[in-house]
Amino acid sequence: MNKRERETPRAREAWSHCRSLLPPDPSPLDTSGPLRSLVALLSLQAQPRPLAPALVLGVLVNAAVLSTEPVGRAAEVLRAVVHRCGLATEALCVLSSVELGLAGGDGNMRSPSDASSSSSSSRGQLRRTRALRDALTQDTATETC
Repeated sequence: MNKRERETPRAREAWSHCRSLLPPDPSPLDTSGPLRSLVALLSLQAQPRPLAPALVLGVLVNAAVLSTEPVGRAAEVLRAVVHRCGLATEALCVLSSVELGLAGGDGNMRSPSDASSSSSSSRGQLRRTRALRDALTQDTATETC
């Protein structure tokens, strides 16, 4: 079995848990079930060791960015998972990468003539990515002080 064949089921499982945690209709955050399962997928202490924690973290971060949940709820889910796994710094790196991709690679929005970034969806995703990053940065700064 090659790497892709081993990692694809893990990514699908992570996506399923993310969809349960960030449903279209808001519900109270359940710290059991999907949240615990997602933490287990990312846990570096898990036995057997997770196949692709970076892949699972990427799925989680992108689900938070693309979710229709309010950004506060998405940040709550993201914080709950990454802090339990000790992956806040890694999540910030993924968010920065997503932000650079949305902003055109230089951290600034592309010119209005660029149709792909001028859509309200892209601007909304960029604002949401920055809000998620700010929420995690605030938490990480508080923990390290």
